[in-house]
Amino acid sequence: MTLTDVEVNPSTLEDFLDSETLVQVDLMQQKIQQYLQTLSVENLKMILEFAAYLSDKESEKATQEIRAIPNIMEHLKEAEMDLQSGCLIDWES
Repeated sequence: MTLTDVEVNPSTLEDFLDSETLVQVDLMQQKIQQYLQTLSVENLKMILEFAAYLSDKESEKATQEIRAIPNIMEHLKEAEMDLQSGCLIDWES
């Protein structure tokens, strides 16, 4: 992996975490920023590669969890056909 292989995707932590946890996450991010400012280019590259590895690992875990859902592909195909045919349910009513 090289530096050009890394894509940054903004997260939406606010959608998943309570306010206390968000404060803790913010403090951790601030502390990480402080440490990053003191590191050499070589160590920054190492951290970047490690962070990308961890991100890929979490993404793969989520993919495997989705794949473990029984008949997920069939359900998705059915949902796509329902969408295309206009057979939808208004979940707000």
